[in-house]
Amino acid sequence: MNKTPRVTIITINYNNLAGLEQTVNSVVNQTYKDFEFVIIDGGSTDGSAAFIETNKDKFDYSVSEPDKGIYNAMNKGILKSNGEYLLFLNSGDWFHSDTILSKVFDVPRTADILYGNINEIRPNGENTLAVPLVGDRLTMANFNSNTHPTVLHQASFIKKSLFDKGLYDESYKIIADIKFFIESIIIRNCSVEYLPFVISNFNFDGLSNMPENWPKTIKERERIFSEVMPPRILKDYELFFQIKDSEMFQYIPLLEKTEGLKRWVNKITISLIKTYKIIKRK
Repeated sequence: MNKTPRVTIITINYNNLAGLEQTVNSVVNQTYKDFEFVIIDGGSTDGSAAFIETNKDKFDYSVSEPDKGIYNAMNKGILKSNGEYLLFLNSGDWFHSDTILSKVFDVPRTADILYGNINEIRPNGENTLAVPLVGDRLTMANFNSNTHPTVLHQASFIKKSLFDKGLYDESYKIIADIKFFIESIIIRNCSVEYLPFVISNFNFDGLSNMPENWPKTIKERERIFSEVMPPRILKDYELFFQIKDSEMFQYIPLLEKTEGLKRWVNKITISLIKTYKIIKRK
């Protein structure tokens, strides 16, 4: 019987040959070898399919065929994976160094989700930004932030067993992964471990970062809250979105000084008020 690999790297791709080559090189050069590599291509016509065929000996599973979008492709990868942990490293993203998997898995890890930092690579190639995360104290307010992403799939190792409760919701086109993280971490209270180092480099020109898609992202986020949040909490959330007077912002310094449970509740309040302000500007 073959040993179950510690981690499965899933890479999805569509007509991004240069990005795919970069991603593949970063995976196969890892010093840690207890992983499997799954490639899901959406029927590319730019040479990606030929590249996958030529290099199929590097992959434990690969396919090039039409799919129904990003999360349909990611779900295909989940169904073909055998690892204890899954990491989605899409074409164009790459590991921060050749020793990342060793750094993560050369020590015992048991949390349901392991997540670390990413570097965002801007389209001009000149601006590299290390994204600050919030550590291992995640709340709903963190997932409501428009400026500081929390758990990102390019830097997250997810136990495959979490997907036994359901795959990515393919009715979401941009942030189905955020819905999954909220359901797993906030609603089901799965365990998390924050890895305080950069896991991967992330190309900032993806679907969710395109300005023309921001209104869709906001609507998907609102839909997530309406579908996932318990009714009583949702009612409070909706009340905050009815705020008309921007003078509410004068209370933020006071809220930030409160202690204990009140501080946790007020952190959500602050985030909701700020989100309302951002949406109102749009």
